Amino acid sequence: LGCSHLLDDLHVFKALSPHYAIELLTTYPKGFWLLGAVFLCTTGAEALYSDLGHCGRGNIRVSWVFVKICLILNYLG
Repeated sequence: LGCSHLLDDLHVFKALSPHYAIELLTTYPKGFWLLGAVFLCTTGAEALYSDLGHCGRGNIRVSWVFVKICLILNYLG
């Protein structure tokens, strides 16, 4: 679903740059609260990764590339 909205605004790809996170922390006093939401997304992906541990090492190596791409496209879309 995220892929269908990627071309709506190409500026979403700037979200991949850590420069904007550093700028947010230095200019916005409550930036840590916003970054908390980012870490929640990260821990969601980490929980998904730990659930994959029941499938075996080979399945994780093959499927994690697909899972990571889907998560990034979903968050950007």
